[in-house]
Amino acid sequence: MNRPMNRLTTPLRRGFSLIEAMIAMLITSFGLLAIAGIGLKLAFNEDVARQRGEATRLAQEKLEELRSFSQLTAAAGVVSWDGLVGANDDITEGSTHNGEAYHANTSFERRWELLDSSSDAYRRVRVTVAWADRVNGDAIKQTLSFNSIISKTDPFDSGALAFPLPGNTTLKRPKNRNLNIPMPALDLGNGQSVVQVSNTFAVVFDNASGYVVLTCNQVVTTVAEVQAYCTESNAYIIAGYISLSGTSSFPTGLLMSTAQISGSTGVTCSLGNAVDQNDNS
Repeated sequence: MNRPMNRLTTPLRRGFSLIEAMIAMLITSFGLLAIAGIGLKLAFNEDVARQRGEATRLAQEKLEELRSFSQLTAAAGVVSWDGLVGANDDITEGSTHNGEAYHANTSFERRWELLDSSSDAYRRVRVTVAWADRVNGDAIKQTLSFNSIISKTDPFDSGALAFPLPGNTTLKRPKNRNLNIPMPALDLGNGQSVVQVSNTFAVVFDNASGYVVLTCNQVVTTVAEVQAYCTESNAYIIAGYISLSGTSSFPTGLLMSTAQISGSTGVTCSLGNAVDQNDNS
């Protein structure tokens, strides 16, 4: 009788072959190279953005320097309209520019040109900034240009437009003082103005508030005379009209022969001709 023979069985063993492992490493390497390329591209773009921003700032800075002339005629040590000329400078990596250490991973070449003539009413200005990036180097430089116009305006004239205005208004104040102060008032130069009512009476105003702060018993034209002959007072200007309808004479108590009028309540008033605040006529 034949017995069936026992077959020896071995378990199946599974794994990666050398070729499969090499293919996996190759695919992973391509992925890593792609990620590295993206990182380099981002770093390059960051450099370009930073350098372009710095170039823009340097160009605008030079334009503002050219606009900041302090007088028209040329003079030593003074930036003037007649002294504006074209030139160039270099801002290198690690150098000190306007008191600060400069860092932008590159160096800049800045050039400015002034067209037209100093005798013209305005001059055209062109500022060009060039720099080398990581990719092209000095072979092909990045450039940025700004064009503008500078007007031949005397700084003294433009400064006269900046005197302060009354609070929360757009009105310009005559003689740069409160509108309540009469036009003929003499500015004493210490924030006060004086109005001479008569040879024996004057009032001093505060230029900012327009209030009467001092009264004087004689003619005063200087700060020293105000300190010597004036006393503190708290008063206001009251402006108005007196109606004389139906009568040809002034009410009782108004003495037209004198400049000052003292009422029964002790209030001191003053009479004077109307004044045009525009031309003091």
